[in-house]
Amino acid sequence: MTEFTGSWRLRRLVWDGRGDRFLRGEGTASFTRLTTTDWRLREDLFFDGRDGYRETIWSAEKARLSIRFADGLPLVDLDSSGLPSESWHLCGEDRYCARLIHWSGTSILLGWRVLGPRKDYVMLTRYARDGKGDGS
Repeated sequence: MTEFTGSWRLRRLVWDGRGDRFLRGEGTASFTRLTTTDWRLREDLFFDGRDGYRETIWSAEKARLSIRFADGLPLVDLDSSGLPSESWHLCGEDRYCARLIHWSGTSILLGWRVLGPRKDYVMLTRYARDGKGDGS
């Protein structure tokens, strides 16, 4: 069974296609168990000179990882049985494509490609249990 509960570190790298530049951020990711298969993820991040946070809900059951917005609306559904796994959704005319690249008990590597009339970026986030899986 997957167990996310606890504090993780996160590192994020973004290529901003509109600004033609790379941005880096780091912070903490805290998973709080909601049910036997659901966790609330709060990311506290220092990114591009600013502090911020966001929350999502992660559900893991067998070989599936579903990520929902904080209000419970679906975001992406990924199959972890064969990595990498991709899932996408439209937000207006912008297409959000998530790619689960790596998933273990100590680290997760999740990428996003967002492209459309309003957005153009690639984002890669590594989540690592404190002191594990991040190469440091």
